[in-house]
Amino acid sequence: MARGGGGLRTAIKVVKAIDRINKQVVKNADRQRKQNEREEARCLREHEKTLKEMERKEKTLEKAKIAGKKKLFKDNLEKAQEAYESSVPRQTVCNLLSFSRPRFTFSRISVADLVHM
Repeated sequence: MARGGGGLRTAIKVVKAIDRINKQVVKNADRQRKQNEREEARCLREHEKTLKEMERKEKTLEKAKIAGKKKLFKDNLEKAQEAYESSVPRQTVCNLLSFSRPRFTFSRISVADLVHM
């Protein structure tokens, strides 16, 4: 005679199988969620890296632009100095700029005075 369990054993097996499948589904969902989070974090890091590179390039260009302006200013200043020195004898300029003569002050000296001396 066969022993009749009323299907309890079969019901337990089915419940255990369903539980195993649910655990697998949860694990897969967690795995997928973590993978998506990692992918988003990677994309965000790449975007930030690109932004930093762009900012670095902009700063480099800005510095180069400022350096160019400074160099142009210095070159123009040197040219003006050379033009001035070639038009007015050096001894006259030294005499005008010396502080041994108190009668001369910079407020009273004009360009016309320098040229006529």
